[in-house]
Amino acid sequence: MIKYSFILFILFAQICILAQEIEIPSRWFFVKSALEDGKGDRGYFDIPGHPKKLKDANGLELWSNPDDGRDRQFKFEKQSDGTYIIYCRAGRNTHVVAQENNKPGNGTDVRVINKKFGNHKKWRVKHLGDGRFKFYGKNNYVICADARKSGNGTNVHLWEDHEGPWMEWVLIERGGNKRRKFVPTVKAKQTEVSINEGKAKSGLFQLIPDKWFGVQTAMEKQVPNSYKGSWDVPGDPERVNGKADLWSWNLKGFKAPDVLFKFEKQSDGSYYIYSKMGYPNYVCQVAKSNSANGTSFEIAKKDGSAKQKFYVFTNLTGGIKVYSHDGYVVCLDGRSSENKSNIHMWEAHSGNWTEWSLIDPETGSKFTLKPAINLDHIKAKKTTGPNADKLLRDIDNAYAELFKSAGNISGLTSSAKKVNGVLNKFTSVSDRLSEMENKVANTRKALLAVKHLPLIGPAATPVTLTLKSTGATINKALTKVQSFEQPVIRPVSDKTNSLEDVSSLTNEYLGQIAEQLLLLKMQTVDKCNCIASTNNSAAKANFEKNATEVSKTVNKIAPALQTSNKLVADARKFSDTFKPIGNTIDKAVNSTNKFMNVFGKTEKAANKINDVLDKRFKKKYLKKTVINISLRDVLTAGGAFKKAKKWLKKLKIDIDKWARKALKPVTNQLGEKIPSVPNLDQYFGVVNSLKAKGDNIKDQLNLVKKFKDELENVRTGLQNDIINKVAGSDCNSGKTTKAASASGSKKKDKKKPEIKSVKDLENWLKKQKK
Repeated sequence: MIKYSFILFILFAQICILAQEIEIPSRWFFVKSALEDGKGDRGYFDIPGHPKKLKDANGLELWSNPDDGRDRQFKFEKQSDGTYIIYCRAGRNTHVVAQENNKPGNGTDVRVINKKFGNHKKWRVKHLGDGRFKFYGKNNYVICADARKSGNGTNVHLWEDHEGPWMEWVLIERGGNKRRKFVPTVKAKQTEVSINEGKAKSGLFQLIPDKWFGVQTAMEKQVPNSYKGSWDVPGDPERVNGKADLWSWNLKGFKAPDVLFKFEKQSDGSYYIYSKMGYPNYVCQVAKSNSANGTSFEIAKKDGSAKQKFYVFTNLTGGIKVYSHDGYVVCLDGRSSENKSNIHMWEAHSGNWTEWSLIDPETGSKFTLKPAINLDHIKAKKTTGPNADKLLRDIDNAYAELFKSAGNISGLTSSAKKVNGVLNKFTSVSDRLSEMENKVANTRKALLAVKHLPLIGPAATPVTLTLKSTGATINKALTKVQSFEQPVIRPVSDKTNSLEDVSSLTNEYLGQIAEQLLLLKMQTVDKCNCIASTNNSAAKANFEKNATEVSKTVNKIAPALQTSNKLVADARKFSDTFKPIGNTIDKAVNSTNKFMNVFGKTEKAANKINDVLDKRFKKKYLKKTVINISLRDVLTAGGAFKKAKKWLKKLKIDIDKWARKALKPVTNQLGEKIPSVPNLDQYFGVVNSLKAKGDNIKDQLNLVKKFKDELENVRTGLQNDIINKVAGSDCNSGKTTKAASASGSKKKDKKKPEIKSVKDLENWLKKQKK
């Protein structure tokens, strides 16, 4: 297999990134510099000075975000051409992020302005993966942090596209009392398929089909048509002689034999992983008999040893993990999918750098392996006695119960999301009213300017009076809506976000416990096979004693899981009570939408008037005086013409004629009836009902937290048991030794002898003879 040159690799990576199809949801985000991704609470888009109302043009800088102000919240509205308009919430849906002028260059300011749309207000969004974005403006200049900094007061401007976190941004959304990064779901162009080939005797465990696959890191699962981070033997070998390390590489495809692998299941539930270039004599193995952090994952000649047997685990979210017989996981060195990253073994932990996808080499589609409903497929040849037998049964039972509860907790998370969806609609009413108020005010301002003109004034006057009344009514409704946000809606929303977060974390714990049970059974089977083969009575007795203690920990799982059933039933009932509230809010949103649709005709006329007001009257008088004045200036001059000299009367007549002609096309459009402001009494009623529901959410949140804490205790107990009572059991001596910690402790080297004299050398030689 021929590797790419560095330049081709960069080009291919860029093509893969551009091929992603992402959708940013239409809700408010904080925009944060990637320089601060995962770090402190600073580097956010901000309009300096905490303005309550925005000007026509507002500077954009980076600042810390202590209070979630509206001047730090931005919404991305996708346009028909695929670009985005970026609204600032403080501008009430009229102020957008734009470059300062239509001729961008390095250092051109990015501002928040209140003007009609144009290409300088449209942004092309590019997702780089892991929730990092670039925002491209006109001529492909990119929004960038000045001087590659993120401190308070840093200017936000445009620069030519290049690589660096100062040109990248993350979108932060609130989640309870904390903030979380938004990572979009990529609409993959390749089709995922589920292959139902082969089942174990229990009928519950789905086998990997007997066919060749490419193996790719789950770190690249959101990037369609990418082969980056795939298993590869360096150097394009056609056959293997001896041993060969496996690296991560960005491939052209899965065609060459050194990038294809087959998983063959054994009677004990483990797999041999064959390499096609050495089939059937070469398989993957751990480089040493017992794994340690950083031990190479390599291809070697098949010898049937334990280090060549692997267990494949599918977690509750569908990620595939590959474990050695002693519980270490196959993962990427340095959590990197770049070329030449070593593939090696590490103590069991979570992260997409420890998960893999199996890729069909012909179609490029991913094979979806369903999670095992039980662990019956993992069996010991012989056990140490009844206690070990019971432990293995207890593990199977606990895993099966846990698998059922995982679905329940997913339902709880789903219910919380539904409630959150309803609560988010409250914000849309507030935003819509803000937009209505702003447009009504701008329209009235345009019409007030022409009320004194004989031709258009009579038509404009009643409209301006109606708009004044309409604006006051909208302002009253908006004030009331906004008064609910802080004391009522926000606390309920925060609690529901917390419920969603804790539910998701609980589900994550369930997945981790499922994985621990798999590891525990693997380790128990491994130790049973080893100890039973030695006939060492002391080792058997010690393991039987440990098995009894571990069973106590395993049997704490089922009682804890019983809590989940009640939690889910209550949560679903509670989320159902939000349906009528959501329907009422939908009616409020629809009524505001209808207002905007009808009002749009009046607004359109006002926009045309504004265009006319900017037109200029140009004429020379008395052969030397040049008049060059806009209609807006003439109208704001007020009674200046009343005191005009005789020669200026002709000027007034000329301007009147010119103004009438200019305004004539829009006079007929002012007869549109201004719609009535929507009645929001029902909306206000359901807001009040939220106070009681907030207490209900709090009770549910406390129950879920209690359940999560119970699972945390079980999770910690299992981890200790796996390390100290099972993996640490010695096959030969019967002693139990403490296994290496997650930090990967290393054995100290024996002290080397110091030979500083002939006498030292003679003593050392005598020891060697002995």
